[in-house]
Formats: sequence, structure tokens, C-alpha cells
Amino acid sequence: MTRWTAIARSIGWRLALVTASIAVALVIAEIAARLLVPPEVDEFFTPFVHDDRSYRYDLKDPTILRTLAWYKPGATGVTGDAPVRINNLGLRDARDYPAVKPADCFRVLGLGDSMTFGKGVAEEETFLGTLETKLGMRFPNRCIEVLNAGQPNTNFHTQWLHYKLAWHTLKPDLVVVGFFVYNDSQLEGEEEPYSLRWMEFIDANPWMKGSRLVRMLYHRAFFGMGAKALEEGLPRYFADDYPGWEQFRNAVGDFKKLATTQGARIAFTLIPVPEGYDNYPYRKYHERVTQFLVGEHQIPTFDLLNGLGGIKARKHWVHPSDGHPDAFVHEQMAEYMAEAMPWADWLDEAASP
Repeated sequence: MTRWTAIARSIGWRLALVTASIAVALVIAEIAARLLVPPEVDEFFTPFVHDDRSYRYDLKDPTILRTLAWYKPGATGVTGDAPVRINNLGLRDARDYPAVKPADCFRVLGLGDSMTFGKGVAEEETFLGTLETKLGMRFPNRCIEVLNAGQPNTNFHTQWLHYKLAWHTLKPDLVVVGFFVYNDSQLEGEEEPYSLRWMEFIDANPWMKGSRLVRMLYHRAFFGMGAKALEEGLPRYFADDYPGWEQFRNAVGDFKKLATTQGARIAFTLIPVPEGYDNYPYRKYHERVTQFLVGEHQIPTFDLLNGLGGIKARKHWVHPSDGHPDAFVHEQMAEYMAEAMPWADWLDEAASP
């Protein structure tokens, strides 16, 4: 045996020993994780599917602008345990509506992102679907339509572009914007600075989530990222020098001008971050939006947080891994809207010649 062969063999044995030690340590860690992992970690990894491929247009189609993609009328899909139906107008609703508004109807059009769309809940459970039911009971002799034009992964600027392109043709009497305080003034498509590559790798290889050790590490990192997103994102998205905030402010002015020209009222509802409704730490951002909308544009603004007092937000996520509100929170928001907004005045004004 030569000297170099002996050295190579020694290095090989050492590497094998290190590899075996790491493997043993991982096995011990996995066994410990299986013994110690709390139930909420496994609940976090139960299936939750939001699949919009069947009802959205192919975003790879070069003839379709991503920000102006329209849902396919009559298509269906799934969000969590709830089915999704796209009606004849390309909106999320279990029922169809005439393209031309009936003369005796008061038509409400709701704009918004996935919070308004109702990720994880059924059409009739969204706050807009529930609102239509509540208004129908409160004003049984009036025809009131509430149309849900919410689209996930859009900011207000994109929603305004949709309205300008097509939704204004539905001739709403009232347009209600569901503004999600966390990121509806964020630039659409902006990459989040807090994503972790190793988590992306695990998402691309879901078999790895069978390991309890991987689950514990992933679960902990997920909520750590969420906290970082709120800590860093919110101050940034409402800063005077942030392009998304400027884009939002400009879009609001254009939106009000077009709606007013066409005889439609507009109002905003502020949807809170689903974190601690009963001890909410982000009120100053609600106040910032309200000050802008009411102070600069005299747009009626209703804070849905006021209808969620005493509710523990995380107990009402649609899934342990998804913070969108469940049907109970949607109902509470609709209840607040039905009571706090001046529906009788708006209906009387619309009915007067």
C-alpha cells in the first residue's frame, strides 16, 4: 500500500464516520420530533387546495395581459373545501345576473383581492354574498344585487384597471372596494424579500414534508416569515416615497372621477390583517388609509375591524396554513356593513327621479 493510498483510505473512513454520525443525529432528531411535535404542526400540513387553473384564462397567452385577465364565465374550480363557480358575467357567484341592470334594482359591485373573492369559503359565505342576503331581508320590497368582482393576487391599482376596462359597464349604483390593509397598496408582482430558498425547495419536493423534523422547522419558519412580513412590509407599503402607495393614490383619484361621471357612488371598506382582532396592533395603517380617502377625496370609508371585536383571528383562519378569514368572520364583516353603511339613504337616492 502506497503512502497516498493510505491517506486516501484514512480520509474515506473519516468521511464515512462523519456521514454516519450525521445520519444517526438526524434519525435521533426525527424520533424526538415525532414524540414532541404538537398537533397544530400536523394540522398545518393537512391539504388545502386553491386551484384556479380551470376558471382563469391562461396567463401564458401573449394576447392576454396578466393584470387584466378575466375569469371564464360558467367555469368552476375549488378553494379549500369550497367550490368556486364563475357566473355568466365572469364574476364569482353562485347565481347569474343580467348584464344590463334591471331598472328597479340597486346594484352593488364589490372590488377587492382574495379577501373579497373569498379564498377558502363558498360564494354565499363571502362577506359580499352574505351582505346581499342580509340586505334582502332588511329591505324585502327592494331588488338589491351584490356582485363579487374580487380577484386574488391583485392590488387596488389592478382592480381599478379592471373597472375601467369592463366592470363599469355593469352600471353599478354603488362600488364597494374591499381594501386589504396589509398589501393592497403593494406593487403587484413585487418579490417578497423574506422568502426562504430551502422552504421553496421543500415545496417543490413535498415528499420531504413526511418528516416530522422538516415539518417542525418549516412550521416555525412560516410564522417567522409572517411576522417579518408585517414588521417590514406594512411601514414600507404606506411610506410617502413608496411607488405602490403613490400608485394607489393616483388610482383612487381616477377611479372616483370615472365613477362620479357615470353616476355611481363609491365607498371603501378596510379589511384588517388577520392577526389579533381583539388586540389589534395595526390601527395606524387603517387611520392612514382613512385619512387619505376621507380627508382628500371625501370617500365614505368603513373599517371592518369595528365589527370584529373580541374575535381571536387565528382561530378563524380558513386553514392553519392560510390566514384568509373563515365564514364566521365573513359573516361578522357583512353584519357590520349592513348596519354601519347608510343603505336606506342610498336606496332612497337611487329611487328618486
